[in-house]
Amino acid sequence: MLYLNVPFEEKDEVKAVYAKWDNNTKKWYATNPKYYYKFSKWIKGNLVFSNSVIIAEGKVKCWKCQNEISVYGFAVDSKNISDITYNKPVDISYLTGFDLQIWPISNENIPKKIQNILKDKFKCKIKYSKTMNKNYLGNTCPFCNSLQGEYFLHLEPDSPFGELGDSNLLLHKIKLKEDIVSYLNIDTYVDPPISFFKRSSLIETQYII
Repeated sequence: MLYLNVPFEEKDEVKAVYAKWDNNTKKWYATNPKYYYKFSKWIKGNLVFSNSVIIAEGKVKCWKCQNEISVYGFAVDSKNISDITYNKPVDISYLTGFDLQIWPISNENIPKKIQNILKDKFKCKIKYSKTMNKNYLGNTCPFCNSLQGEYFLHLEPDSPFGELGDSNLLLHKIKLKEDIVSYLNIDTYVDPPISFFKRSSLIETQYII
């Protein structure tokens, strides 16, 4: 279920495309992710995530102290993503070649509740980066407190979250109370297709957001 931002004067228009009315919240909502694109006028974002999201965990050696540490990315099963920038249903797995979409945790468009979980549960920190010349939520070494650069976690050939990586990942699944909207973008494509799930183990968490 996805709540929509519908002005009163457009209620007949949204009703005509089969939106439903929630009398408790006094809001219109859509129910089928396959057809969310039809409601893009009333959705503030590019992507809609359904059912669950994931905090992906990989392993790297800290660039500074060389201890092995856990690092994290924000991920969503491609089957649970609706890209409403297209005027038709889109198979994200087929479109991108990835069965799992992973974003750096430094991306400001990651849901705030996920950012809080990353800070509280997974000990990620907001730190200043000389390279980026700004503060952002990042992966830090628990031994020497050094910030781990997002480029080396996602874009290097052997990056844990990169398309050529082969290390095992832990996927911490977080259930959604309702579908959520994001301004995150999908801008990475690969052929032939690559499966992150084949090198991953799924963990059900107690979190519901």
